[in-house]
Amino acid sequence: MARIDISTGILTTGTIVSSIPWGQGEPEQPGIVLSNACDIEHNKAGYVIIAGLVDAKETLKDSKEYANLNITPGSELSKGKKKSLKNFFEDYLFNKGITRYYMIYPSKELEPYMPAMMVDFQHLISIPVNDINRLTLVAELRSPYREEMMHHFTAYTARVPVPREEVSDILPMLTDLDITDSRDGNGTINHGQIEFNSTQLPSP
Repeated sequence: MARIDISTGILTTGTIVSSIPWGQGEPEQPGIVLSNACDIEHNKAGYVIIAGLVDAKETLKDSKEYANLNITPGSELSKGKKKSLKNFFEDYLFNKGITRYYMIYPSKELEPYMPAMMVDFQHLISIPVNDINRLTLVAELRSPYREEMMHHFTAYTARVPVPREEVSDILPMLTDLDITDSRDGNGTINHGQIEFNSTQLPSP
């Protein structure tokens, strides 16, 4: 789980800030800096990119994955549902998947002042670097968590949509596989070779 610590007083990647000009009608909420630390330090950034932070508890409760668990508050959970609920929370707590959110939580010193939160990679704002002095530095996501957050951010934004194959089209390829080992007289495994009949391949 990615931990939030007390701010060092320097604006950099992973700095949590408030007083963000989200725009008219937008709710006030803190955010976290996503811009490259070197660009900020060496004045190479014209803008600072900030992602919004949302309450983790409310976000999880309102998620489609949680709704699909069909859990009734106060009801006794079956063994299967307990396992599903555990897997659901662990996926978010330990940021196992590449999703819209990256979960962060406060250190012991900051627990009384802020809840567990999620970085929302869809809620972004770019602020002119000349206006960053208007931001209030609140806390900081330390290394290696900020590097992991950036990995998740770049992986999430770099996703490429690909057509999903029908399972019925793939299964015949798998059901005909011979998964037994083929060994020669010396006990060496002879891995199967892929062969194409070029006369039967379609022409370009």
